[in-house]
Amino acid sequence: MSEVENEVKGPKTAKRVSGITETAIVKLLAEDNPKREESQAYERFKHYFELEEGASVKDAIDAGLTMGDIKYDVIHGYIEVEGAVVEDYEVTPRGERAPKEDDADDVDAEEVEDEDEEGSGF
Repeated sequence: MSEVENEVKGPKTAKRVSGITETAIVKLLAEDNPKREESQAYERFKHYFELEEGASVKDAIDAGLTMGDIKYDVIHGYIEVEGAVVEDYEVTPRGERAPKEDDADDVDAEEVEDEDEEGSGF
């Protein structure tokens, strides 16, 4: 076994962005277009170069970028957006639900249905 196979895998994490408003100022950090040439993302990224200094998120969207583009580009360090916060979060595997803090107090919907059928008279 290789060293990688011996490592204990922890929870999978991803990044997300919050705090972006339409009036927030966008600052381009990339000197060149980092997207794959001839892709739609490449074509949209070109719009950052056309924005005037001090342009807002709304200006970027009006120019043809999407909020998804803006969030992705913030996460990857291609742009900065005033007030944007990038944070890691734990990804919940498919088919599983993330535990709620108050799960112990929750009543299962099936239990409620069963109780109704047994003795409520309805």
